[in-house]
Amino acid sequence: DSTIFLTASAADKEFVDSFHFAHELFRLRLVNISLQGEDGAVECTDESRPRLEAVKTHVERLIAEGKVKELKVDQIAKKHELQSLYNTAYRLLSNNNAHSGSASLQQYFTFGEDGTIKEILWKPQTKDMQHLMFTICACLTHSFGVVTRVFEIEQSVTTRLESRVDKVMAQLKEIIPGQQPTDVELRID
Repeated sequence: DSTIFLTASAADKEFVDSFHFAHELFRLRLVNISLQGEDGAVECTDESRPRLEAVKTHVERLIAEGKVKELKVDQIAKKHELQSLYNTAYRLLSNNNAHSGSASLQQYFTFGEDGTIKEILWKPQTKDMQHLMFTICACLTHSFGVVTRVFEIEQSVTTRLESRVDKVMAQLKEIIPGQQPTDVELRID
């Protein structure tokens, strides 16, 4: 999501404000966890309770005023014409690497014909590593273009960075044969 948020920030001042305020939802969740005394939370003491309550009141006021809203990555990607990036890079990087589900964990098991787990594979699984690396390189290349526009960096600097990424991708093809770069649409303009 960082590449999508970077692109949106470069193109839209209103997004920068909403991005800043969206962090308040995270703060509110942490404050509520502490106030409720959940295991593993920062302890709510007599001394910290008034500060935590003040943060909670402040964030709830921002929500009531409509300043704080949850960011929906898919909607931001669509608004900034990054659906291709969302549907390839974001889904790949978040679905199997940040938010593990049963499909992403299946690679660590061997199943019997009846569907029961027969073996747990303890070694790291690298079968999709090449696709992951190509996708990361594509996100970096896209981000170079955004940073170049925002900070008005000479095109020669971006060209050199892109050249280095191209070299890394060529090396990856040699190291991990049989994989092609992701179909992420890159727009560096």
